[in-house]
Amino acid sequence: MGKKSILLLPLKRKLFIAFSLITILPLAVLINYFYGTFTNFNLFLKIVLIFIVFLGWYIIFEISFSVIRIYTTTKKTIANLGQPLPNITNEVESLEKIMNMLALKVKDGFGQLTELSQKTEELNKEVSRKVSVLSAILQANDFVSKGASVQDVIQFLVRRLQEILSIKICSCCIKTNSKKYLEPLICIGTDALTIEKLLQNASDYLLSLKEIVTLDINSLNNFLSNWAKELNIQTVIISPLYIKESSLGILFFATYEDRFSLTEDELNILNLFSKNIAIILEHQKLLMKVQDLEIVDYLTGLYNDKYIAKRLDEEINRAVIYRRPCGFMLLEIKNYERFQSECGINEAEKLLKKIASLIKEEIRPIDIIGRFSMNTFAVVLIERNKRQSQEVANKIKEKLDLFFSNKFKIVYAVSETPIDGTSADQLISFAQSQLKALQ
Repeated sequence: MGKKSILLLPLKRKLFIAFSLITILPLAVLINYFYGTFTNFNLFLKIVLIFIVFLGWYIIFEISFSVIRIYTTTKKTIANLGQPLPNITNEVESLEKIMNMLALKVKDGFGQLTELSQKTEELNKEVSRKVSVLSAILQANDFVSKGASVQDVIQFLVRRLQEILSIKICSCCIKTNSKKYLEPLICIGTDALTIEKLLQNASDYLLSLKEIVTLDINSLNNFLSNWAKELNIQTVIISPLYIKESSLGILFFATYEDRFSLTEDELNILNLFSKNIAIILEHQKLLMKVQDLEIVDYLTGLYNDKYIAKRLDEEINRAVIYRRPCGFMLLEIKNYERFQSECGINEAEKLLKKIASLIKEEIRPIDIIGRFSMNTFAVVLIERNKRQSQEVANKIKEKLDLFFSNKFKIVYAVSETPIDGTSADQLISFAQSQLKALQ
């Protein structure tokens, strides 16, 4: 236990004990032997003295071997690290040199580790930003596929872009139907009137841009400069929205920071968002064109309201030329929404299909039937006056009441040209007002 305790002591204390055991204690005994009163050494004292000297030398050897082991281990370590060994004969000096080399290596290692940690953190931020960008675009496409409004989808994208770029004022401006001017669709960090004031005189310039531009207060044109100074804006960033060389609008950003600029990565993100917004706008335009071309209601197979209005106008014109009457009928299922909520969409759609089929059975092939709204049907009754139109409508109502056992409240209204109007809009408005009166 004592031996283990000595071995666990620090190096300096070990050396002090060893030096004391082999030098001081024996020397003290010898001095006492020659000059002191105690001159007789018996065998026991000799043995004790020899043991003390041996113990001292043992400690010295243990220390020496420990140093040699450390020296050998450090030499192997420095060789494994690919470093040249110092050309020093003295082991202690060589060990000191090697330890210094290892200390420098560890310091360099910590420096590299710190640098790697910083690079890892930057990489994590970069990955996080790209994941955020990809997530925003995927979410926007998901919103579009679910039928969300274009304005809501673009507002979502502009807000995410504002967060990523850390810009306070953001706006998405699109062309009007006249294709000559821009109007604000989304405004964040400012109001629509402020953006409109800018667009009044700058639309031509903004629409002429072909790529992303960053302009400070000194490089803005006259009107933009006056507008920016009025709001204390220092930097403006404009990203055009282009599809096949056709300008659909712009993304507009403004900051109060002087000498503000976007990094190359941020410019790529802005360009990506701009392209996606342009695609969404173009998709909406194409969808509207398709809807304008559609003439059939997808559920019932009847004509839709746009086609009914168009054909009613044509029949009114024909009736005027040949001086013949033209009737128009609207038939509404009053408690349809309650039925839909109670029985579900599938049953409600089956109901509409059946009603469409029953109405078609009671009109002539030359008459034109369509689904005018969710729960309203319309019929253009060619060369039928108001009395005849009412007879047809009443016959249809009786048939529906009988078929559905009066389960649904069915009302109708009729109009005739030229008594109730001389255009499709007038006949439709008259019939709709009559339906409202029946509520």
